[in-house]
Amino acid sequence: ARTSSCEADKFADMKNAVLSMLYEKGSLDEIAGRFFMSKSNLIRVFKKHTGQTPYKFLLDEKIRVSKVLLRNTNMNVKTIADRLCFTDEHYFSFVFKEKVGVPPLKYRNG
Repeated sequence: ARTSSCEADKFADMKNAVLSMLYEKGSLDEIAGRFFMSKSNLIRVFKKHTGQTPYKFLLDEKIRVSKVLLRNTNMNVKTIADRLCFTDEHYFSFVFKEKVGVPPLKYRNG
């Protein structure tokens, strides 16, 4: 199925709205409202275009950014967790280790 350019533009806006949640707290309900759709419809559209839910997409993106910050800055784990809107550094470390295979500091010291 071909995607119309209008639909592609709308999805690009949707994706950017989800990515804005990297650095500021937000909810899928808010984003869905911005696009005049239900949260479940937003998830369905997102999955159609990316193969993953907005939550998984955002989490993968947060981990990608955190790897860059760990390797290229002296920010501590708590600061990185705060910057990327994780609940706390323990949850961030748990998710990081689950996705990357090693805890954040071990990754940094590689």
